[in-house]
Amino acid sequence: MLITSKPEYALFILQALSNLSNANLDELMERTFNLIEDRLYPADYKLLPNGVLRWRNQSEFMLEGLIENDYIEKYGEKYVLTSKGMSYLEKYYTPL
Repeated sequence: MLITSKPEYALFILQALSNLSNANLDELMERTFNLIEDRLYPADYKLLPNGVLRWRNQSEFMLEGLIENDYIEKYGEKYVLTSKGMSYLEKYYTPL
């Protein structure tokens, strides 16, 4: 079964946040989905036992990793791209 791995979400999350400037979780996940939906596999749409779609679950875990590694900061309910996150995005993101 093919699924999109957590690391594959990183650039899409960073790009989504770059487009939004700052966002709450639902806004960020919606924008991330809009950017990545053409690359998702059918299994990514599976509802997991916790009631969350696999793609969203994977995205949220990757988001936590991006926060832990200082690519994104969380202020209350809002997420903001850090300078480290912006530098990473500028280095590795290539618009389609």
